[in-house]
Amino acid sequence: MNMKWNAKKYTDKFNIITKYGEDMLDLIDIKNDHMSCIDLGCGDGKLTQKLENMGLKTIGIDESEDQIKQACKLHPNLTFKQDNAVTFKVNPVDVIFSSAVFHWINQDKQQEMIQNIYNNLKDDGQFIFELGGSDNTRQIHEALHISFKKYNLTYENPFYFPSVSEYTQILENAGFKVRYLINFKRPTLFEGEDGMKQWLEMFLSIPFKNIPEDIKDKIIQNTVEILKPQQYNEGNWYLDYERLRIKAIKE
Repeated sequence: MNMKWNAKKYTDKFNIITKYGEDMLDLIDIKNDHMSCIDLGCGDGKLTQKLENMGLKTIGIDESEDQIKQACKLHPNLTFKQDNAVTFKVNPVDVIFSSAVFHWINQDKQQEMIQNIYNNLKDDGQFIFELGGSDNTRQIHEALHISFKKYNLTYENPFYFPSVSEYTQILENAGFKVRYLINFKRPTLFEGEDGMKQWLEMFLSIPFKNIPEDIKDKIIQNTVEILKPQQYNEGNWYLDYERLRIKAIKE
């Protein structure tokens, strides 16, 4: 998926994405004080810094030039590299960590990506990650379908949200052994009256790529109105997130 990020807005408005990523850090087994790590899809580098603080020699990789520039600005002590998850190459590392990235990768590239990750891990290396599950933000995408149709347009969900069995098979096909897996719903807070609008503008720019700005604004407003009874409460939005959190080992 060719997504252009507003890295500064991501840092300023979407800190909660990083905070949820921190929940996975306890899954990393620190075996010695010279372990190496890749933060794959590092964004603005906040989790890269957390990994480094744990004693892991960490490199942050992200496909977005803007995100890498922001990461270098915020964390000049760390190493960052612009590259993508499907084709990156490094000297094999002990840990590959990734938070909320893989659902951005096209479905037809998933197996190739996971195989590439496997190839960039040392034997007994740890692969710890989270992505959207099969029902992630379902209500939002259903509302977008309705809103696009209102203006005689077709909405296509740009994300890949797999089932547990589907992603387990992809991992096993690459050679991984799954050691931990949890599939859970996580209503996710986005603060303020315009929380949903900001979320749509940040994360769903691709479906609006060739749509005039005035129509885009109307579609977003219509979508917000559809979702308000379901996801808005006392001044804040609670989005219908569902996650897959997995730890797999290269054996």
